[in-house]
Amino acid sequence: MRSHNAGWGGALLLLLACWSVGSEAHTRSSSHSFWQSGDSGAVVRMVIPQRELTRLGLTPSHPAFRSEAAALLQDGLRLYDAKGPCRAEAALLPELRDGDLIHRWQLHCQGTPTHVEQRLFANSEVAHSHVASLQRDAAAPDTAILTRDAHTWHWSAEHTTETGAAPKGVTAFFGLGVIHILTGWDHVVFLLALIVVASRLREVVILASGFTVGHSLTLALAVLDIARPASGAVEAFIALSIVLVALDSAVRQDAGVRRLAVPTTAALLLLAALSPVMPWLVVAGIALATISYIGLSMRDASQGAALRLTLTAAFGLFHGFGFAGILNDMALPPESRVLALLGFNLGVETGQLLLLALAWPLLRAANRIRLPLAPAMTASAAGMGVYWYAFRLFG
Repeated sequence: MRSHNAGWGGALLLLLACWSVGSEAHTRSSSHSFWQSGDSGAVVRMVIPQRELTRLGLTPSHPAFRSEAAALLQDGLRLYDAKGPCRAEAALLPELRDGDLIHRWQLHCQGTPTHVEQRLFANSEVAHSHVASLQRDAAAPDTAILTRDAHTWHWSAEHTTETGAAPKGVTAFFGLGVIHILTGWDHVVFLLALIVVASRLREVVILASGFTVGHSLTLALAVLDIARPASGAVEAFIALSIVLVALDSAVRQDAGVRRLAVPTTAALLLLAALSPVMPWLVVAGIALATISYIGLSMRDASQGAALRLTLTAAFGLFHGFGFAGILNDMALPPESRVLALLGFNLGVETGQLLLLALAWPLLRAANRIRLPLAPAMTASAAGMGVYWYAFRLFG
């Protein structure tokens, strides 16, 4: 039986390796634009991570990269009036700043601008979200989120938003929150690894609640600009949390896996120590957190529901900082942050509930017919966590 399990585990590791690479290739993608409108046109400033442009076929090292990027952005983000597209004119080429490409241009219309259309990733499999903010005079900015399916944002004649294809305001941030968690493979895998060994629905609810409390707290702290830790360290720890939760779940399924705890911990800490981008203080923090988690969770894997809840909430703190990244990138004005935070967090919670509502019955059904879905999911989660952890430390 042991040899059979070992062979099955080897096959799973091969499968998850392929899955890991694929899932990294289909991560979220986002860009932002800030509009100032007038009676016959607008000025727009667009910010997009340089890495997103490589997905569109541009090469940053090419001499014509900035001019090609300018043409692509101006063509992919258009302003219209009643007679058709407005004419784009840029005085300067885009500039590169902290890994982002920033481009500013003017749009000249024959009449009053009516709507914006975003088609940047229309022919790509990437799940791209474009966050557009419209500012006029001293009024609070309006915000809409444009995607491949909801690609048009309608403005009224008074330059405020009206009902259109793209969601706006709190609704826009709610939709962004749902999309963010359901297309965020690291958060999805963490939740699945967390509940895979839950024996009762009550346990699923408790663990999900702990995760919610943790990530809601740090999401608010980051969006309200109270605390913003280094994103690299946060992303690495999110990946590490997947490995640790998967290891804990594996021990709860097979106590023999306990012997892997020490070498796994040593390997994870060695990777962190060798990373060229991780400060030693952060490495020390990761070491302390990892050793503490392994020590506590391995002490008695058959009990300790309260301990598991506490540790889940602690991990949720790091996932909350990860959730906040997309909102922080928008550079929202202070007066817009509370509503954006409310809508986004409600969207994240809704997406989380949808995921759990689908996954939990499937896990229970597989357990009843003795299908080894739980071990397969646990092994896959561990493999993906290790892959993401190494990628974020050295990628």
